[in-house]
Amino acid sequence: MTNALNGQGIGGAVLKLRDGWNNIAGEYAENLEIITDSSGHYLISDVPVGYYTVEATMEGYVTSYSNIIVLSENYKTDFDFTITPVLADNQIRIVLTWGAAPADLDSHLMGRTPEGSEFHVYYRDKKYNYEGIEMANLDVDDTTSYGPETITIVENIYGEYIYAVHNYSDRSSSNSADLSFSNAAVKVFIGSNQEAEYYVPIDQVGTYWTVFQIDTSGVITPINTLSNTRPAA
Repeated sequence: MTNALNGQGIGGAVLKLRDGWNNIAGEYAENLEIITDSSGHYLISDVPVGYYTVEATMEGYVTSYSNIIVLSENYKTDFDFTITPVLADNQIRIVLTWGAAPADLDSHLMGRTPEGSEFHVYYRDKKYNYEGIEMANLDVDDTTSYGPETITIVENIYGEYIYAVHNYSDRSSSNSADLSFSNAAVKVFIGSNQEAEYYVPIDQVGTYWTVFQIDTSGVITPINTLSNTRPAA
C-alpha cells in the first residue's frame, strides 16, 4: 500500500474484499480483511478463486477501490494498491499504476491556456502555472516500474484537459504492444471520492494510451485508445 503523493508505504490501512467486479457496496467477503504493516505490506490468505473488488480505507485518505482476479491458490505478489490523501472539493488527482514492465510509463496532462497556447504537464515540465496561480502539477514521477505516477489538478478553471500515458521505455518503437500488456490502471479522485478507474486496452499496438478528457465542470469523458502519437490538446 503506497501513498499516491510520494510513493511511500502506508501502515494501518484496512483492506477488505467484496465478491464480484466493481462491487463497492454491501457485505464483505468473510475473513478477507487485513491491515497493512508499518511498511505498507500486506498478505490476504486463503482467497477462493474468483472475481473481487478490493476496498482500501484509512483516516484522512480517499476510500479507494480496485478489481482483482484470483485464478489459483498460489500467491499473487504483484497487486499493489495506492491511496491518496483527501483533496479539496474542486481538486482532481490522477494516479497511474502498472506492472513490472515496461519500467517507465509517463503521465501527460495537456490543455489550452486562456490565450490559446498549449500547456503540458509531464516529467520535463512538472508544473503548469497561470498568472502566478498553480493550476496542475506532477507530484510523483516513477521510472522503475509499478508507480504510482501522480498528477494533481489544483485549479480546474480554464478549458479542457486531456490525460494520456506514454510508454517511455519503448518510445522509439512503432510496433510495441508492451503498454497494452503492462496492467496499467488509472484512478481519478475528486475531492473525497474515487470517481473513475480505467484499464489499458489489451493486445493493441501503441506507445500512447489516451485515457480521458476532463471539461471545466469536472465531467470525465473516457477515450481509452492506443496509438503511437501523443494526443493534441
